[in-house]
Amino acid sequence: MTKMTLWAWVALPLLALSSPSWAQNAALKVTDAKVQIKGDSTLHGWEANAQTVTVKAEASLKSGALLDQVKAGALKSLVLVVPVESLQSTESKGMDKNMHADLGGDKSPDITFTMARCSVEGLSVTAQGSLNINGVAKDVTLTGSLSPKADGLALSGSYGLKISDYSVKVAPIMFMKVKDDVVVNYSFNLNP
Repeated sequence: MTKMTLWAWVALPLLALSSPSWAQNAALKVTDAKVQIKGDSTLHGWEANAQTVTVKAEASLKSGALLDQVKAGALKSLVLVVPVESLQSTESKGMDKNMHADLGGDKSPDITFTMARCSVEGLSVTAQGSLNINGVAKDVTLTGSLSPKADGLALSGSYGLKISDYSVKVAPIMFMKVKDDVVVNYSFNLNP
């Protein structure tokens, strides 16, 4: 068995930290992030817009257009977070208070999507990951559209879900009952 010198014990961890694949990972700048939830009730349709949306994305960047890099698998991670308390309906503050309670904002303050992997074909993106609402995490597949911009990419999409799948129980308010199916619309810009 060969003995390693002290230099080798010091140099090997440093070389591992300076490997090209690790050094090229970089946080992408995310701008103009929006999330909107649309639903229906026995009386009328409703919508709620998130006043705060945080998206953190990391990619292994090289030179070239961001779209081409994403198509080649450069996007390594993406996490989208919406604080429940930031959701505001177009109806009333009373509806907001009930919605925040129904979504479990006191115990699970954030709605979170964590991407596991994604693929791009043309300008269509498919992302598999975990969606956590009300403390209940489900594996989901989101689809969206990419639009190249001079300085990056715009992404937009929508996802339909049943709120009961996430143990959300909406109490009827007088004569109105919220229906189980909702659509979540999302959009944001990615820039290197």
